[in-house]
Amino acid sequence: MSQPVIKEIQLPKKAFTALDLKAWISSNYEKVTGSYIDNVFLLPSEKIFLIKLRTRGYGVTDVLLQPAVRVHFTEMKIVDKSSASPEVTRMRQLIRDKKIIDVRQVGFDRLLEIVLHDGFKIIVELLPRGELIITDEKNVIKYSSEYKEMKDRKISIGIPYQYPPLAGAMPSKSDCIGNPEVLKVFPRDLLLEARSRGDDLCVSLWNVISEAIEAGKGYIVYQDDKPVYFSPFRPTFLEKMGLVVTEMENLDKAIDVYFYKLMSELMVSAETRRLQEAIDKLAKTIESEKRRAEGYLEKAMEYKRMADSILLNREWVEEVLDCAKEEISKEGWESLIHKCKGIIKTQPNEGKITIKINDLEVVLDVRLTAKELVTQYYDQYKKYKQKHEKALQAIADLENKIKEQKIELEKRTSEVLMGFRKTYWYERYVWSFTRNKLLIIAGRDSQQNESLVRKYLEKNDLFFHADIQGAAATILKITPGVEPKTEDIHDASVIAACFSKAWKAGLASIDVFYVTGEQVSKTPPSGEYIVTGSFMIYGKKNYVKNVPLQLAFGVEIMEGYARFTIGSEDSVKQRGDLLGYLLPGENPPSKIAKRIRKRLREVNYRYIPSQSEIEKLVPGPSKIKFIV
Repeated sequence: MSQPVIKEIQLPKKAFTALDLKAWISSNYEKVTGSYIDNVFLLPSEKIFLIKLRTRGYGVTDVLLQPAVRVHFTEMKIVDKSSASPEVTRMRQLIRDKKIIDVRQVGFDRLLEIVLHDGFKIIVELLPRGELIITDEKNVIKYSSEYKEMKDRKISIGIPYQYPPLAGAMPSKSDCIGNPEVLKVFPRDLLLEARSRGDDLCVSLWNVISEAIEAGKGYIVYQDDKPVYFSPFRPTFLEKMGLVVTEMENLDKAIDVYFYKLMSELMVSAETRRLQEAIDKLAKTIESEKRRAEGYLEKAMEYKRMADSILLNREWVEEVLDCAKEEISKEGWESLIHKCKGIIKTQPNEGKITIKINDLEVVLDVRLTAKELVTQYYDQYKKYKQKHEKALQAIADLENKIKEQKIELEKRTSEVLMGFRKTYWYERYVWSFTRNKLLIIAGRDSQQNESLVRKYLEKNDLFFHADIQGAAATILKITPGVEPKTEDIHDASVIAACFSKAWKAGLASIDVFYVTGEQVSKTPPSGEYIVTGSFMIYGKKNYVKNVPLQLAFGVEIMEGYARFTIGSEDSVKQRGDLLGYLLPGENPPSKIAKRIRKRLREVNYRYIPSQSEIEKLVPGPSKIKFIV
């Protein structure tokens, strides 16, 4: 069989192939089917949809849908869940709380259908210029991420949905043998990988397809430490080219991390380009101002030299002026150069003559005296000297703006990276880490207290609570085989103390007790009732006395990205940059967050946390003590 010519692929990879979609469905079919749509969110600028699913055995998870690009489960924080546009509201009305009964690929193409229990469908077109479309049980379009008319179809509310031109079903292995034309339906990277693995292209091809669909693995390829490719099979064809291949724990993880890094790189690049263009524009303006300043200075010095020359040769200049006036009154301007010694040029229309003093040509207005001419030229000198100084100030201002823009470039880069990062499950609660890297989690309210204890408190964990009515249930997660140290107990006590009513009461310190997880129960004594967020403690309590109500804050680097953090002074120092302290005060968390952001900008700190990220970790009304 003749071997078809396979073109090289373009890097970085920017979207799913048909095989990627087939592999993703195979990996997640059981997880997705039977789940319920809990909520919908949207990042309009990137046309990214985030659907929160209530799944069997997996809890609440986020699936990301980006038409023309990708679909996968994500752990990344990439959409603002606080706001809902009319578009999102419409989607929620159509699909919220509905059960997913099927998820399928149309043919062997980049088109995904998520089928709901009432016949509605969410269609994600992963083809170029594809859209996300919701249809009803009669296949009528109820929503689209964009409405448009193309040469082969129209997308509009109220009309039947029509598929874009598709590739058809995936050929079988027997179709491939002796018929190289059928290979055209397969993605180019799949063919390159099959070619790389053996001489029999059909055999190798189906081996790669089987690996992609059945293994459930995912791979990311790096070139110069930057992600350039992902796939559901090990891309040995790129390894042989010297690129670095990293195996991830599963396909979703690979896709999630790949696009997370790729998009953050692209967003930083776009932000860099925008600010660099502004810097370049300022630089051009500076060059123009410099030329103008030089011109002003030259003009100023020219006037000064003429004033100085007239002043030093005042008697002779007066003689020339007297001669010129006399001759003009008698015979006119024609004979001035011959009759009056020193005149080298005349400008009759302007009433001026030019004389030469040493090597300097000096223009004289014959209507003025030498003294008046000196005054006039000194005035001109001062005028252009002021213009020169103003131009220099303008240059200095522009140079300062360039410095500010460069600082802003660095800050905006950090803001992009801080706002576009992976979020961890514990970040929905109050969280911190001890200096020995043990996780501390605490509830924000009674509902979270209840949730924490029920879901995450294990018998070997330590449960902390400020010795006051109204405090966060605080858990120190103990890694199996690890004995918590005294400093871990202290670090957890700080969180328990600060996130209690003692903070709002403005106390300086509070006692904190702790017990093991197995000493905490929701079972009250017979005949009693426990309200939500409250618990029974059985057995001996251990106390940490007089825990100061002072919460350190700073920024730490996590997996290459920065995030705002709180805790004891030592724990924050150990994990990153200590920036200051929070103390009980009068300012609400929103104002505290704004002040922290403002201060970090003033001191040109390289990372600026988001408003919401800071607010969530402020215990209540506070005051700030900065150390930056």
